[in-house]
Amino acid sequence: MKRYVKDGKTICILINRQGMIYYSNIDKDITKKWLRDFSILDYLPVEHTFNFNVRNSSITVDKFVLDKTECYLILIQPQEDLYKFAYRDPLTSLYNRNYWEHLMCGILQHPMLRKFALVIIDIDKRQNTCFLPLIFCSAMIL
Repeated sequence: MKRYVKDGKTICILINRQGMIYYSNIDKDITKKWLRDFSILDYLPVEHTFNFNVRNSSITVDKFVLDKTECYLILIQPQEDLYKFAYRDPLTSLYNRNYWEHLMCGILQHPMLRKFALVIIDIDKRQNTCFLPLIFCSAMIL
């Protein structure tokens, strides 16, 4: 599995609605591990193509019909450095403002399995907190 991540190769998986693997360009046991680790089967069934990020990988799921059978093509693209620098703070490894802005405007599409909350903590008590958008007014300020 690490060999594919280091080489930056795209992992292709073709499964049916029940999760049976029809094709994979990697070993079947490793494919099952990827599907389990990324909880991809929890997002199925889907009606449209969607993309989401899990850890440092971009995952695309596309539904199509093959011989009257619903199938899903799953592409896993490791984006170790690109993802790390674009959406994570290098010091804390927390998501940065760029990530939240892309999430809010729909550039990043995450299927919502669970509700999540955003907590903003003003550590240095600077005046920049008074310019926060109105959507953060209900956030708890500690």
